[in-house]
Amino acid sequence: KATPQTSVQPSVKPELERDYSMQLRQSQLTEGGMKLVYPQVVYMSDKEIEQKVNNLIKTRILAQYQEVNNNLEPGQSYVAELNYEVKMFTPKTMSIVFTSYNNITPSAHPYNQFHSINVDLVTGDEITLEDVLPAVDDAFVEQLKNAKYVSPLNPAEVNLDEVKNSVFNQFANS
Repeated sequence: KATPQTSVQPSVKPELERDYSMQLRQSQLTEGGMKLVYPQVVYMSDKEIEQKVNNLIKTRILAQYQEVNNNLEPGQSYVAELNYEVKMFTPKTMSIVFTSYNNITPSAHPYNQFHSINVDLVTGDEITLEDVLPAVDDAFVEQLKNAKYVSPLNPAEVNLDEVKNSVFNQFANS
Protein backbone atom coordinates (compact mmCIF):
# COMPACT_ATOMS: atom_id res chain seq x y z
CA LYS A 1 0.00 0.00 0.00
CA ALA A 2 1.43 3.43 -1.01
CA THR A 3 1.78 6.12 1.61
CA PRO A 4 0.48 9.56 0.56
CA GLN A 5 3.24 12.16 0.39
CA THR A 6 2.77 15.59 1.82
CA SER A 7 4.81 18.65 1.10
CA VAL A 8 5.43 21.48 3.47
CA GLN A 9 5.12 24.92 1.99
CA PRO A 10 6.82 27.91 3.60
CA SER A 11 4.56 30.28 5.44
CA VAL A 12 4.24 33.35 3.23
CA LYS A 13 1.75 36.13 3.63
CA PRO A 14 -0.60 36.14 0.60
CA GLU A 15 -0.02 39.83 -0.20
CA LEU A 16 3.73 39.19 -0.48
CA GLU A 17 3.47 35.90 -2.35
CA ARG A 18 1.65 37.40 -5.31
CA ASP A 19 4.24 40.12 -5.89
CA TYR A 20 7.42 38.07 -6.23
CA SER A 21 6.94 37.68 -9.99
CA MET A 22 6.64 41.40 -10.72
CA GLN A 23 9.38 43.17 -12.62
CA LEU A 24 10.16 46.61 -13.97
CA ARG A 25 10.21 47.49 -17.62
CA GLN A 26 11.60 50.72 -19.03
CA SER A 27 9.14 52.90 -20.92
CA GLN A 28 9.80 55.98 -22.97
CA LEU A 29 7.66 58.87 -24.10
CA THR A 30 9.00 61.18 -26.80
CA GLU A 31 6.98 64.22 -27.75
CA GLY A 32 8.40 67.36 -29.33
CA GLY A 33 11.56 68.18 -27.38
CA MET A 34 10.67 65.90 -24.49
CA LYS A 35 12.25 62.49 -23.98
CA LEU A 36 10.93 60.94 -20.78
CA VAL A 37 12.27 57.56 -19.67
CA TYR A 38 10.49 55.98 -16.71
CA PRO A 39 9.76 52.54 -15.20
CA GLN A 40 6.54 50.56 -15.44
CA VAL A 41 5.65 47.55 -13.31
CA VAL A 42 4.83 44.32 -15.18
CA TYR A 43 3.74 40.80 -14.23
CA MET A 44 1.84 41.72 -11.07
CA SER A 45 -0.85 39.18 -10.36
CA ASP A 46 -3.23 42.02 -9.43
CA LYS A 47 -3.60 43.80 -12.79
CA GLU A 48 -5.76 46.53 -11.26
CA ILE A 49 -2.97 47.51 -8.83
CA GLU A 50 -0.40 47.22 -11.63
CA GLN A 51 -2.37 49.67 -13.77
CA LYS A 52 -2.87 52.01 -10.80
CA VAL A 53 0.88 52.06 -10.05
CA ASN A 54 1.82 52.61 -13.69
CA ASN A 55 -0.74 55.40 -14.12
CA LEU A 56 0.52 57.09 -10.93
CA ILE A 57 4.12 57.11 -12.18
CA LYS A 58 3.28 58.26 -15.70
CA THR A 59 0.78 60.92 -14.58
CA ARG A 60 3.22 62.26 -11.99
CA ILE A 61 6.08 62.76 -14.45
CA LEU A 62 3.93 64.01 -17.32
CA ALA A 63 2.16 66.70 -15.27
CA GLN A 64 5.36 68.59 -14.58
CA TYR A 65 6.50 68.70 -18.20
CA GLN A 66 3.08 69.44 -19.66
CA GLU A 67 2.73 72.42 -17.32
CA VAL A 68 6.00 73.92 -18.59
CA ASN A 69 5.09 73.15 -22.21
CA ASN A 70 1.63 74.71 -21.83
CA ASN A 71 3.06 77.93 -20.39
CA LEU A 72 5.65 78.65 -23.08
CA GLU A 73 5.50 82.09 -24.61
CA PRO A 74 5.49 82.58 -28.38
CA GLY A 75 8.98 81.93 -29.77
CA GLN A 76 10.06 79.72 -26.86
CA SER A 77 10.89 76.04 -27.13
CA TYR A 78 11.35 73.41 -24.45
CA VAL A 79 13.72 70.46 -24.25
CA ALA A 80 13.50 67.94 -21.40
CA GLU A 81 15.34 64.66 -20.89
CA LEU A 82 14.18 62.58 -17.94
CA ASN A 83 15.83 59.44 -16.58
CA TYR A 84 15.33 57.46 -13.40
CA GLU A 85 17.02 55.25 -10.83
CA VAL A 86 15.10 52.72 -8.77
CA LYS A 87 16.37 53.05 -5.20
CA MET A 88 14.14 50.34 -3.68
CA PHE A 89 12.04 47.60 -5.24
CA THR A 90 10.54 45.07 -2.82
CA PRO A 91 7.27 43.12 -2.96
CA LYS A 92 5.63 45.94 -1.00
CA THR A 93 7.47 49.16 -1.85
CA MET A 94 9.11 50.94 -4.75
CA SER A 95 11.14 54.14 -4.55
CA ILE A 96 12.25 55.98 -7.70
CA VAL A 97 14.44 59.06 -8.12
CA PHE A 98 14.01 61.03 -11.34
CA THR A 99 16.64 63.37 -12.76
CA SER A 100 16.08 65.63 -15.71
CA TYR A 101 17.88 68.12 -17.90
CA ASN A 102 15.61 70.98 -18.96
CA ASN A 103 16.12 73.92 -21.27
CA ILE A 104 13.72 76.64 -22.34
CA THR A 105 15.08 78.70 -25.21
CA PRO A 106 15.74 81.49 -25.30
CA SER A 107 16.87 81.56 -21.68
CA ALA A 108 20.02 82.27 -19.73
CA HIS A 109 20.92 78.64 -19.09
CA PRO A 110 19.49 75.12 -18.79
CA TYR A 111 18.56 73.63 -15.42
CA ASN A 112 18.40 70.20 -13.77
CA GLN A 113 15.56 68.87 -11.66
CA PHE A 114 15.41 66.05 -9.17
CA HIS A 115 12.24 64.52 -7.75
CA SER A 116 11.13 61.20 -6.38
CA ILE A 117 8.11 59.03 -5.83
CA ASN A 118 7.53 56.23 -3.34
CA VAL A 119 4.78 53.72 -4.09
CA ASP A 120 2.98 51.15 -1.96
CA LEU A 121 2.85 48.14 -4.29
CA VAL A 122 0.13 46.43 -2.24
CA THR A 123 -2.39 49.30 -2.55
CA GLY A 124 -0.97 51.20 -5.56
CA ASP A 125 -0.97 54.45 -3.59
CA GLU A 126 1.81 56.99 -3.28
CA ILE A 127 3.67 56.91 0.04
CA THR A 128 4.14 60.43 1.41
CA LEU A 129 6.27 61.76 4.25
CA GLU A 130 3.16 62.03 6.41
CA ASP A 131 2.51 58.30 5.85
CA VAL A 132 5.95 57.40 7.23
CA LEU A 133 6.47 59.94 10.01
CA PRO A 134 3.94 60.32 12.81
CA ALA A 135 4.13 64.10 12.72
CA VAL A 136 6.21 66.71 11.00
CA ASP A 137 6.02 69.21 13.82
CA ASP A 138 8.26 71.93 15.24
CA ALA A 139 10.36 69.35 17.12
CA PHE A 140 11.06 67.45 13.91
CA VAL A 141 11.96 70.64 12.03
CA GLU A 142 14.32 71.59 14.87
CA GLN A 143 16.00 68.18 14.64
CA LEU A 144 16.55 68.72 10.92
CA LYS A 145 18.04 72.16 11.54
CA ASN A 146 20.48 70.73 14.08
CA ALA A 147 21.35 67.58 12.11
CA LYS A 148 24.94 66.95 11.05
CA TYR A 149 25.63 68.06 7.50
CA VAL A 150 26.67 65.23 5.19
CA SER A 151 28.75 66.44 2.29
CA PRO A 152 27.79 64.85 -1.02
CA LEU A 153 31.52 64.94 -1.80
CA ASN A 154 32.41 62.79 1.22
CA PRO A 155 29.39 60.77 2.43
CA ALA A 156 31.71 58.10 3.88
CA GLU A 157 32.39 60.34 6.88
CA VAL A 158 28.95 59.50 8.29
CA ASN A 159 27.74 56.13 9.57
CA LEU A 160 24.40 55.96 7.77
CA ASP A 161 23.16 52.99 9.84
CA GLU A 162 23.77 55.00 13.00
CA VAL A 163 21.91 58.01 11.63
CA LYS A 164 19.00 55.86 10.40
CA ASN A 165 18.67 54.06 13.73
CA SER A 166 18.84 57.33 15.65
CA VAL A 167 16.07 58.95 13.58
CA PHE A 168 13.74 55.93 13.63
CA ASN A 169 14.29 55.36 17.36
CA GLN A 170 13.33 58.97 18.12
CA PHE A 171 10.03 58.58 16.26
CA ALA A 172 9.33 55.12 17.60
CA ASN A 173 9.52 56.53 21.13
CA SER A 174 7.21 59.48 20.50
